[in-house]
Amino acid sequence: MTQNEPTVDSAEAAISALFARHLNQDQLARRWSLSARTLERWRSHGKGPCYLRLGGRVAYRLEDIEAFEKAGRHVTEADGIGVR
Repeated sequence: MTQNEPTVDSAEAAISALFARHLNQDQLARRWSLSARTLERWRSHGKGPCYLRLGGRVAYRLEDIEAFEKAGRHVTEADGIGVR
């Protein structure tokens, strides 16, 4: 190994950092109380939050999840504001 090649530890740290900012399909399904199959169906129909395909894995960025949640947030008419 040369000096410029990343070590296994640094590669593992980079992967850990990546997945600290992402949820996998099962984690997002639990967060929203959905089945993983629903998320698969949404992806095939072009619905749901943006996602990444990393190798054979699907990952959702936390910022995309939060933006999707915010876009779907509705306020009741009693608040007199409507959709935010």
